[in-house]
Amino acid sequence: MTIYDDLRVVATDLLTDFDQGGLVLRVATKGAGPAHNPGATTYADTSFPGVARGVSQRYVDGSLIIATDKQVTMPANFGTPVVEDLLTLDGTDHQILKVIQIPAAGTAVAFALIVRK
Repeated sequence: MTIYDDLRVVATDLLTDFDQGGLVLRVATKGAGPAHNPGATTYADTSFPGVARGVSQRYVDGSLIIATDKQVTMPANFGTPVVEDLLTLDGTDHQILKVIQIPAAGTAVAFALIVRK
């Protein structure tokens, strides 16, 4: 067991303790048809403990990420989100604009998601 495995447990415990509820990762699966008509995208929902807040100013660039976006922190053991997925926050779907792995390299402990309604 590495230190990052231990930190993943700590991150999950902390995010569970401070869980704000109502967070769901909606993992997208594209239709299986041909490229010109792939069919409807389906979603598999996974609830997870986490926290949401306004986006950190350091990520605001005025084009992709703006000041009214939200930042959600989730533990890494609930899946690896990608920008094609959706995040449900208090019953409303949000587009994932950016996925930030914590730490930036190696074994993921948590993810910070920048999302927009």
